[in-house]
Amino acid sequence: GGGGPSSDFAFSGSSGGALVAGALATGIDIHALASFVISCHGECQYNPWRMFPCTDRALQRFVGQAAHKRANGRLRVLLTRIQLWTLKPAVRPETVSAFGSTQHLKQVLRASCHIPFLAGPLPYHVPRQDAPDGSMLHAGGDFIDGLYWPSVLFMWRQFDRADTLVRVSGIGNPLAAIRPPLPVPLHWVVLPPPPETLWKLFACGYHDAAQWLAEHTEEGEAELLAEEEAPPSPGSHSGLPGLRRRSSRQPLPQLGAAAAHGLPAGALPP
Repeated sequence: GGGGPSSDFAFSGSSGGALVAGALATGIDIHALASFVISCHGECQYNPWRMFPCTDRALQRFVGQAAHKRANGRLRVLLTRIQLWTLKPAVRPETVSAFGSTQHLKQVLRASCHIPFLAGPLPYHVPRQDAPDGSMLHAGGDFIDGLYWPSVLFMWRQFDRADTLVRVSGIGNPLAAIRPPLPVPLHWVVLPPPPETLWKLFACGYHDAAQWLAEHTEEGEAELLAEEEAPPSPGSHSGLPGLRRRSSRQPLPQLGAAAAHGLPAGALPP
């Protein structure tokens, strides 16, 4: 599914989480994106520095011309600003939630996952962005990966204190509401496992998200029961949409469709 997210949801992320949040906020076809990313496995398996050219290609291929309009006010990206020779700290966190153009959105997402040395010796530069009225939208500057700032030091995920925060972790953070049942090896972040394992993680993420929604929303429970009564048709590509809030007309991910998307047998947990 490549439809836009419900207006009831906003997304936030840093590093690889910023890329996922950006995909969900702008309505990118998640299965197509995952297929592209996993197709880069051979290039990146033993060459972690090749992750960044692959990221650039994915941003160019999947982020559409109007993506920044969908992301404005609904996507928060955490960066680490590098600024020497000032009275302010040389290294400090910064969030961006207003994007002047699709190119600016791509640059901010790329900067958030810019790992020093692996991605190059210098920080990633994001040019200054001005609003149509001439006021400054984003100061720009030099940035690196935003993953270095724990929430206890910098509260950045929510737009408003009244927002309900649902934390999602792909590596098994015990504080996350939606996470794998067991932590994944940390070296997989830069040295990916075989494609079959990546597809299993992808399918497990949908299973965990659907399970959480079924347990925490009346709407989700009713939809999951309805889904069990009506299994997906073979070959359907509607079974793996991006995770977002759904109305009663939008069923939860149809987990049985995993095989129709080329996932290996046993990809879904029982």
